[in-house]
Amino acid sequence: MKQLFTSLLFSMLFSNISFADSTTVKMCYYEEISFPYYTTINKEINRFDSLGQLIQNETFVFEFVTWNQVDTAFRLNTRTDYGYTFSGLLDTMLQTQMNFNTPYYLRFNYLYNVSGNLIQKLRFAGGTFPLDSNLRTIYQYDSNNNLITESEEQYVSNQFFWTSILYRWSYDSLDRNTESRTINYQNNIPHDSLIDTYNYSTSDKILSKKELAYATILDSTYFDYVYNLNDSLIKYTDYPNSTSTYWIPFRTYEYLFTGDSTIELILNCPDTTCSDTLVRNTIVRDSGGRSINNLREEYDGGNSWFTTRIETHAYNVIGNIVDYYEHQSGSPGCSTDEHITYDYNSFNDLIHTHTNSYHCNEYSSDCYYYNVDTDSILVLIDYNDTTCSNTSVPFVITIEGGTPPYQYDWTPGNYLSDSTVLHPSISNFDTTLTYTLLVTDAIGRTATDSMKLFGYPDLYVPITITAFGIPCENNSFSLTLDSIPLNYYFYWILPNSSTLYNDTIQAAYSGNYNLFLTDSNRCKYSYPTNVNLFPSPLVSLGADTTVCLNDTVVLFAGNFAQYSWNTGTMSDTIEVYSQTPSTDTFFVYVTDTNGCTNSDTISVSFAVCLGQDDIYTSGIKVTVYQKQIQVELPSSIPSTEFTIIDFSGRVVIDLIIHDHQSIDTSNLPAGIYVYHLENHSGKFQKID
Repeated sequence: MKQLFTSLLFSMLFSNISFADSTTVKMCYYEEISFPYYTTINKEINRFDSLGQLIQNETFVFEFVTWNQVDTAFRLNTRTDYGYTFSGLLDTMLQTQMNFNTPYYLRFNYLYNVSGNLIQKLRFAGGTFPLDSNLRTIYQYDSNNNLITESEEQYVSNQFFWTSILYRWSYDSLDRNTESRTINYQNNIPHDSLIDTYNYSTSDKILSKKELAYATILDSTYFDYVYNLNDSLIKYTDYPNSTSTYWIPFRTYEYLFTGDSTIELILNCPDTTCSDTLVRNTIVRDSGGRSINNLREEYDGGNSWFTTRIETHAYNVIGNIVDYYEHQSGSPGCSTDEHITYDYNSFNDLIHTHTNSYHCNEYSSDCYYYNVDTDSILVLIDYNDTTCSNTSVPFVITIEGGTPPYQYDWTPGNYLSDSTVLHPSISNFDTTLTYTLLVTDAIGRTATDSMKLFGYPDLYVPITITAFGIPCENNSFSLTLDSIPLNYYFYWILPNSSTLYNDTIQAAYSGNYNLFLTDSNRCKYSYPTNVNLFPSPLVSLGADTTVCLNDTVVLFAGNFAQYSWNTGTMSDTIEVYSQTPSTDTFFVYVTDTNGCTNSDTISVSFAVCLGQDDIYTSGIKVTVYQKQIQVELPSSIPSTEFTIIDFSGRVVIDLIIHDHQSIDTSNLPAGIYVYHLENHSGKFQKID
């Protein structure tokens, strides 16, 4: 229903557009040699009406790897529909951008004056209809049809909130542009601007250009141009900044003319105190003025040429380019090459381009151009011409023109799932095959296309995957290969979709662990291993606790097959107690009947409780009562500092005490406290 609704919207918005009289199709087969080995087919379709006006443009993508098809059909990237006025001016444009199945729309409306000048452009955008009008551009012209202002106003849901930018142009009596001004606005307040001013010679050559940022000489640039007697530019200098009295030169561009060659030198010493050359461009043109050779050399501080780039162009007798080559070498980076060839039909229409490129990696592009009208039918098959015997052939088909429904006939029928459907599956062959598809429309018109396939032989090798360790969660359980065959590469795909390239991996999750081997033809073979891990035993000794001195605590680990406590005990329980204030940590390792292990830890604090005496080996005796603490000191300690700290770390009592002194704790709230005296400390609990 959503697709039907979108189609109806397109029909309503462009009901004044007739069906296309002709269609051009551009198909580009693109591949990059990397890992994994991706191949992409891009398709662009332009449709025209009977007046030759472009009324629709669509771009599609089809992507796959050599051993596993990603897409099953062309996926629409963008669709742009155009509408025109009766005088042939662009009236509306609606672009649909597709992120897989989620569309986003941009629509533009255009308005012109009686002279045919564009005076307003409105942009609407959004993910659903109706779209918000969020940008308006307004153009103004003088009596000579020179553009004098262009303003962009930003809107949200038709509510004005700020004007983004304003452009202004000024002209002299000869209609030469003398000033360009850019003003940025925020909340209707201009906050910066850029002003360009121009001066001309009597022969209308530009003599200078000044770019002022923020209407000052700061962050600005000045260009000064020099010409020879033939009005050919021979030199210009840029001055990126200035003092209060003069501009500071930065770089000079010089031009030398020798026959059909032009040499451009870019110097970083424009004030003539030195002559370091940064860049030298040598351009050679043919008799028609077209560039046939361009050599760019970048200079390294007066020592040597360190980067070069050469471009060559070749043309046929009527001036169409037939060959392009570019090579770049030197430091930094690696060398790059690009070579493009162009083919034309007898009508001099471009029908084919082929690109080979290399830049630290390799890729190639093969593009074909087709033209079909409403009386024609066209079928195009794009595919990967080599495939592995254990995989299917990824291919996509374009049909343009004709009258549906169509009939399909594939010959021969070998290795096909069905020879009468548009996309049969082709798999499990290791020979050379040429398939031809015959498409017949409803009124008997036909079109054919062929694809030649080469199937690599099946080089499957047996692999033994060995598991070792106990198959438990959070334990050491691993998978390993017995050996790696020569000239094969391998990697693992784990249940969480991560990739590992080790021969031995740890299986920490339940699920499918898939080992892939690739042979010298990049054919891939799968060796899946399903792993079911036992859950880890759940053991809990409880929360950390505090008990009174001499109280016995029984710690129970649960019901398991084996136990190992840090006390050395091998049973399911241990009893712990203490005669002096302390905090002890106890932990246990348990093993269940599957051999899986786990552990837990608990801290037990032993404190002096109400009415208990705490006697240290030094002879100090501390007795805790409900409202006081009594301290007895031996004769060797006449006095000492006594401190009580609550569990927040705050000191609540700090004083010097003597033998048989009592410390009042009646004002202390209930809670657990720590006391310190001499080199000893203890813990007690006060209960209201």
